[in-house]
Amino acid sequence: MDTPRPSTGLRQNHGGVADYVSPGVTHRPLLLGFTPSTFESLAFIASGSTSIILFLLIYRPGSQPVTTLFFDELTSALEMLVIYSCQLIIAGDINIHVEDTSDPHTISLMNILLSFDLIQHISVPTHVSEGTLDLVITHQDQMLTDVCVDPPDIISDHSLVVWKLPLNRRRPIYIHHRFRDWRRVNRTLFRAALLDSALCRPPPDATSTELFDIYHRELSLLADNFARCIH
Repeated sequence: MDTPRPSTGLRQNHGGVADYVSPGVTHRPLLLGFTPSTFESLAFIASGSTSIILFLLIYRPGSQPVTTLFFDELTSALEMLVIYSCQLIIAGDINIHVEDTSDPHTISLMNILLSFDLIQHISVPTHVSEGTLDLVITHQDQMLTDVCVDPPDIISDHSLVVWKLPLNRRRPIYIHHRFRDWRRVNRTLFRAALLDSALCRPPPDATSTELFDIYHRELSLLADNFARCIH
């Protein structure tokens, strides 16, 4: 899947985000609910036989200044993602120098990640300028292994970042259903029983609370008599 940058008519159109998924891995796109204007992105869910992972790929153009709107849109995207109870990976070229912990943009980014219980894993330069611009972000309890950052300026001025993520196996979910087979109820007999019940002969001085109790009790008795629960 890919999200190419709209063409500007120029010969070269830098930008866009794409993912390649191995055969046998089911994946589908996920809509964020809005289209960010400060970064390019691609969200999708990948699932195997035992695990589900939610991905958000991001490219924030380095030619654009970091603005408050970027952090607002990133926050909106994270609010959509953290509601899913599965593993999460956010990766891409954010173009913020997170190696400079005193930088206001770095502080804003890290505060946002902290507020969502997220952690950033890359701590070495990923660009020829010695900046750490390409990030991998997960939940706090997701630890990456075998993180490898290749030297930049081999194919690109950015590094190739490779890592492994131990998969959490999904626990089986068992759902027990109870239902009443109303289709087989004899409606004539049910109507007669209903007319003969206290529902149709309520005490004239009953309070609202007493009327609700009669309603619940009598209907429960009728339901148990005519349409017992089936598991």
